[in-house]
Amino acid sequence: MDNVSLKGGAEPDVYKPDTGPRVRVNMSGYLPKGPKNATLVTDETEAVGWKLRKGAEVVATGTSIPRGVDGGSGQNVHVIDFGSFTTPGTGYTLEADGETSRPFDLDGGFYERLRTDALNGAVCR
Repeated sequence: MDNVSLKGGAEPDVYKPDTGPRVRVNMSGYLPKGPKNATLVTDETEAVGWKLRKGAEVVATGTSIPRGVDGGSGQNVHVIDFGSFTTPGTGYTLEADGETSRPFDLDGGFYERLRTDALNGAVCR
């Protein structure tokens, strides 16, 4: 059975997946001296301003690069390039178009964790 409802013939609620904030970052982290890009999902067709924050402090600003409609998702997207910011730290967030990303870190240490995790997954028992 599927499409069962206890609402007496009412249409089922439309499913809306939680895809997180419209400012999408690499939540594993970024290398301080490596490339750093995020994706902004927006209806805007012109560049929008962004702010990189560490807590309440704004540590970098810039404007997004409009890329148009993404073929895979069908969403209008912009790229936020904040690669020129190189200060390591934790708890950074990006703000753009009235939205705030999930927190992320600028730290090379996450590669060490990935290696350990991969080795732990490769152990034969």
